[in-house]
Amino acid sequence: MTPEQDLPALVAGLRELGVSPGQDLLVHSSLRQVGRVHGGAGIVLRALREVTGASATIVVPSYTEGNSRTSRSFQAATAGMSAADLASIFHPAEASA
Repeated sequence: MTPEQDLPALVAGLRELGVSPGQDLLVHSSLRQVGRVHGGAGIVLRALREVTGASATIVVPSYTEGNSRTSRSFQAATAGMSAADLASIFHPAEASA
């Protein structure tokens, strides 16, 4: 069993991988592969922000059956929404980190 990760361990791991301040990142990962994280996904985002700093852009795509433009369930759930409406759904995630 993989030990539970915490903020200091994640920060150290990201730095060891070569992530640096000001570096823009496209993060495509599985939390399952990261392992158990004390504090959940918000701590992973916090670690990314701590290592990259405020000037970096972090993009985290999440493609699932529920949000793929070709998915019937996504199309039904977002029918009539503008791009701004869709963006507003994901923007509050920043505040919870």
